[in-house]
Amino acid sequence: GLGLCWVQCGRQDRMEIDTALQEALDDAIDGSGAIGVSAAIVFSDGKIWKGAAGFSHEGVPVTPEMLFDIGSIEKQFQATLALKLVEEGWFGLEDPIEKWLPAYPNVDEKITIRQLLGMTSGIDTFVGDPNSPVRIGYLNIDHEKIWTWEAILADFICEPNFEPGTKCEYATTNYMLVRQVVEKAVNQKQTELFKDRLIEPYGLDQTLVDFFEPVPEHLSLVHGWCDIDVDGHAEDLSEYALDWIASLSPMLVYSTPSDMVRWTDALFHQKSVLSAEMLGEMLRFIGPVQNEPMMHGYGLGVVDLNLGALFPSWGNVKVYGHLGSQFGYSSMAVYFPDLGISVSMMFNRGCDRETDPAIGKVGQAFFDVLFSRLGVDPLKRRDSAVDMRKALEKSPDDVHLMFRIAKKLQQNNEDYEASLMYEDILKKDPENRFGYRTEALFWKASYDGVIHRKPEGLIDFIAAYPDYKDIGDAYRWLARTYMRRDEVDKSVEVYHDALKRFAGDAEFYNHYAWWVYENKVESEVETAIRYAKDAVSIRPEAYYIWDTLAWLYYTNGEYDRALESSTKALSLAPENQAQAYEEALDRIRLGKSQD
Repeated sequence: GLGLCWVQCGRQDRMEIDTALQEALDDAIDGSGAIGVSAAIVFSDGKIWKGAAGFSHEGVPVTPEMLFDIGSIEKQFQATLALKLVEEGWFGLEDPIEKWLPAYPNVDEKITIRQLLGMTSGIDTFVGDPNSPVRIGYLNIDHEKIWTWEAILADFICEPNFEPGTKCEYATTNYMLVRQVVEKAVNQKQTELFKDRLIEPYGLDQTLVDFFEPVPEHLSLVHGWCDIDVDGHAEDLSEYALDWIASLSPMLVYSTPSDMVRWTDALFHQKSVLSAEMLGEMLRFIGPVQNEPMMHGYGLGVVDLNLGALFPSWGNVKVYGHLGSQFGYSSMAVYFPDLGISVSMMFNRGCDRETDPAIGKVGQAFFDVLFSRLGVDPLKRRDSAVDMRKALEKSPDDVHLMFRIAKKLQQNNEDYEASLMYEDILKKDPENRFGYRTEALFWKASYDGVIHRKPEGLIDFIAAYPDYKDIGDAYRWLARTYMRRDEVDKSVEVYHDALKRFAGDAEFYNHYAWWVYENKVESEVETAIRYAKDAVSIRPEAYYIWDTLAWLYYTNGEYDRALESSTKALSLAPENQAQAYEEALDRIRLGKSQD
């Protein structure tokens, strides 16, 4: 097997791959958008490699010993702990939760522990509620608030999404309930059980699970970064309290990649953590996972990962484990059964627009080196939509490939062809088995609006999916559709409805205000100025909003205010954009002098 390659390598080969992996991190992180990265590997012979690149915060580089928030990887720990307790006879996988917990609203008491662990319970996810702390924007979170289960249940959990056992849908709420079952059955805190049964026996001395106690002096937490004010630059989150996320997590865990690979190796390669029976239960994957293209299936705390969704050239490599993301952090801890190796990568940036491209660039470079040295053949790159269409002819039912084609067509600005592909996805998968339905509906409706000038699809989408992640774009596309129909009044009406929905959203206020200026909607200039002023009061450091306000004042003949706002925009603009804002200020000065 491929896993034997490493054992057969000589010392020189080992040194070469060690050096190549570190160089891959060092080279790829520059210009990637990532702040720092730490990675580790346990090879099939038990040898460990670890490396890091980038920085934690100013003047402090990331080192392999620094701890990261591992996010949802903790679910694998929770599931393993639960299965060990099953082995010990504390409860059974088929126990209904009513055996251990009181009745809760919107929670079916017949749900079994297996269904909680395997994401097949149908319970609603509190993380997805638009009013949950995870969704309201980082700056709006009460970071020192400690959430109770009762508050989460009352405020964020709606009716179940399906009957237990009929589908698989990722929902963190499942693992909030797992924690309650474990603690009720054993009459001990989950964190204490975790320390006693997993941390100490497996030597995870760089793993921290109780954030309601002081962090030990010998452990160093890497600073997390996120673009929390959407100005294009990530901010250091280390000054914000962790109380909110510690109380909203089934179990908040910080660890290092080296701890995580040793754990992953013990669990899946050495198979020394669980009995063969329980490990078999853990690795019984059910799929597809609703609305999760990166997950082929979900076991009990383990994901059968679609690696190609992250790194396209390695979509042929079998891998399972778990991913994690949190404000300021992104992580993976995975096992490659055909290679016998465990890999963990952790980034101290997460949950903003630049995170995925950063992970993609650095991770692709890292795995290119690793897999090429282990003799794994990459998938042939299918860089063109034409090549992918040829592949689709051979596999006409491959909805994943259809979605990739649609995205490629969008990149190529082939909007009409992309709209047809999204329509085909909807026809091919009417029951949403592969999780693309909502996005396909969104883009089909958007293209129907902009290309065919038909607003009905967008109107229906906004009504049916008010919590869609890009619902603001749906309003923008609808307004644009009415503009193409020369129905300016209806475009204005759409924006006014959206402004009510996005009250306090400086970015949407700015988008609307710039739309008024750009489209010369004279009837809206005064209103747009008001919203632009509100936007800069919310985001006074946002230079581009000051620029919007300047041009609205200019349009309205208020030249002194336009000069003042434009000067402010220039003073705040980053160095690489200063020239453009100097030119804008000169144009406003010229306009005033000519007046």
